[in-house]
Amino acid sequence: MPTSSGITRTLILMRHAESPMSGDTDFDRVLSANGRDQAALIGAQVFNAGLMMDAVLCSPAARTRETLDYLGMGNTPQERIMFPQSLYNASSGEIIHMIQKMDDDVQCLFVMAHNPGIFGAVQFVWNRKATAATDALMMGYPPASCAVLQMELDHWHNLAPNSGTMSDLFMPDMMPDFKAM
Repeated sequence: MPTSSGITRTLILMRHAESPMSGDTDFDRVLSANGRDQAALIGAQVFNAGLMMDAVLCSPAARTRETLDYLGMGNTPQERIMFPQSLYNASSGEIIHMIQKMDDDVQCLFVMAHNPGIFGAVQFVWNRKATAATDALMMGYPPASCAVLQMELDHWHNLAPNSGTMSDLFMPDMMPDFKAM
């Protein structure tokens, strides 16, 4: 079992906001008006939580890039915002593997991807300690869901099942200020 040097790392796992089934290809789908509102709302929640991302991994699909734009990642160095092709429709295992390859100078990592892979990654990392998130996640991981997990890890490559505690869960439908169009 890996030992920890006491470095608290934050992993933020988000599903892209609402995107209608339209466009030439799945890859080219863009956000709906509701999806843009969802992304802006989650962006405000992430900002209000004081989360400062050291690096971002984002699927290169149009809807994930657009969600990222509406979130506002102004505090993340541009060279640390990456769009690996392999993140498009990646499985949970592939997402976890990408996280495990992150540089150790990254303490807060944001990952934006697609279901079912991103929800599977949340389920892999989350230690399931009872929180308000427990009931919400029983219903799945709808568009614009964003889980914030904290863990003690000396290296990202030591990321293991059930190693993260859910510190925040942002879901637009759970927020009283959100009104779907």
